[in-house]
Amino acid sequence: MRANMKLLLWVNVLVNEVHRCLVLIIGWSLLMSLSLASMAESPALNVEREISIRSFPFFNNKLAQGWWQPLRQHIYTNTGLTVRISIPDDYAALFDEAANGKYDLYLVPDHFVPLMVERDTVKPLLAINLNSQPRIIYRRDEGIEDVTQLRDKCIAMPDKISMASMWAEEWLLTKQISYQVMRLPNFPAVVMSVISGQCEAGVITSSALGSQPPAFQRLIRVEEIPTSDKYWAGIGIVANDALDIELAQRIQTALLTFGKTPATIDYIKNPFYSVPVIMDNNRVEYFSKQYKALLPALKHELVVE
Repeated sequence: MRANMKLLLWVNVLVNEVHRCLVLIIGWSLLMSLSLASMAESPALNVEREISIRSFPFFNNKLAQGWWQPLRQHIYTNTGLTVRISIPDDYAALFDEAANGKYDLYLVPDHFVPLMVERDTVKPLLAINLNSQPRIIYRRDEGIEDVTQLRDKCIAMPDKISMASMWAEEWLLTKQISYQVMRLPNFPAVVMSVISGQCEAGVITSSALGSQPPAFQRLIRVEEIPTSDKYWAGIGIVANDALDIELAQRIQTALLTFGKTPATIDYIKNPFYSVPVIMDNNRVEYFSKQYKALLPALKHELVVE
């Protein structure tokens, strides 16, 4: 009994530590942005209006705000434009909002881009390759060595049309394993479900895994989920087709220098950031080929004709 109580206490301490680290990692973005503000040039004048960007829910709203802050500051410094971020409840809502032109910009997972462009309601602007791959994690003390031991066990996953979930489900299907799914809103929630023992396993990305504290790394086993491409996951920024082309180009030009200036170079050390590149027609075509296996299921979930 005493041993079990000690284990429970240790797990509770670790849960709190992981949550603290997640907050610090993203909150670091806000602190860095403020502390480096003095290094940046004065913002451009003649601000037209505030710009909105809608993001897929990879974090909760508070963490998403922290993650976006350095990019927001960089845009403001170089253009004088304020770009405020918000997130919907789920992935499908974001897709519908883009189709209806509710926001100026959209931050979306790469596999959404071909369908959004196909609808002809957005203009591709930027791609941010996080070189992130899907992973399945288990707690070591559960005695699970590999995925074959997850039969009839609980696996925590993010939204069913997140790229990590789609690749994981395709892979588990090939293993002919029956399991119970716990759907959670974002990767931090998946991590917490495994640590707390709610689920025996969880599906996250290598970026999310790399941001965890050493104590968490020692607690889990990690198994790679095969994909069709080594560098499979990133995010894209697309513009509402109705957004003024000059405004869109100014934001695009500003973000192309993110990670290359004294005020932003240190952010690239964080696995959740990368230097943006132009998303041209060749890159959109690449996404279409890269995610060809996922698109039928994605269209089905989003009811895309």
